[in-house]
Amino acid sequence: MAKLYFKVGSDWEEVVRLRNEIVKLKQELMSMDGTQSPAAFKALNVQLAASNQRLDELVTNAAKAGAEMETGFKKGIYDGEKAVNSLSEEIIKQKVQLEDEIDISRGEMIVHPDNVPNVGRHFEAMLVWMDEQPMDVRKSFYLKQTTNTTRCRIDHFDYKVDVNTLEKSEVDHLELNEIGRAVIVSAKELFFDAYKDNKPTGAFILIDPITNNTSCVGMILGPVAENDLHSDDALPTLDLPKLGIAPEHYEAIDKAVKELSRQGIEVKVKK
Repeated sequence: MAKLYFKVGSDWEEVVRLRNEIVKLKQELMSMDGTQSPAAFKALNVQLAASNQRLDELVTNAAKAGAEMETGFKKGIYDGEKAVNSLSEEIIKQKVQLEDEIDISRGEMIVHPDNVPNVGRHFEAMLVWMDEQPMDVRKSFYLKQTTNTTRCRIDHFDYKVDVNTLEKSEVDHLELNEIGRAVIVSAKELFFDAYKDNKPTGAFILIDPITNNTSCVGMILGPVAENDLHSDDALPTLDLPKLGIAPEHYEAIDKAVKELSRQGIEVKVKK
């Protein structure tokens, strides 16, 4: 990430103060007769010039910081996507001999017990919208992360970042090249890490289910609890006793549900 020259809190307050000061100075100069008090008139002009110069410096530095942040952010996403593809290729090449037979398949992970990823369906991420069409938050996107592909939805946005001023603002969708922080809910459980900790498992893309365009790239920040979601997270549920399905059929149903999960469709089973 590029070094930022713009301190969001203190510098933004200084920008607001300078803007107010410039307006006040201009009003004073407009109401003053320079021939009556030339010294005071000159002093106000000098002060106005200094305030304008300082404001220009802050705005220029903010623009530099925003441009560098956007470049660094997009490069990070691009590098993350390359790492995901590279990891997928390496996994395909590798062969592991296990001591015991384990029912695992594409999309599942073998990890060290002291370095276990997050396992869940809700997470927070920074998104960069790349599609010319504005985001439709009602749409169910395809999410591709590592070798997994599943359906997902945008639960809500925390904010959008103005890349020129770094100011955060409320938003309910993103448009081309906009960056925002959002909570995503996937249809199946994913194994993921924060992007800063593990780029291959922290990066993902969103694919439009209609156009098949890569609409968005994202970097995962961390998991989100279900009670922090803004929308109901209900999954399709099979209540086997209620449906009158006998226990001797549970094993076959479990296999069917697991296969659906591998295809990106999550179903809860009550026994």
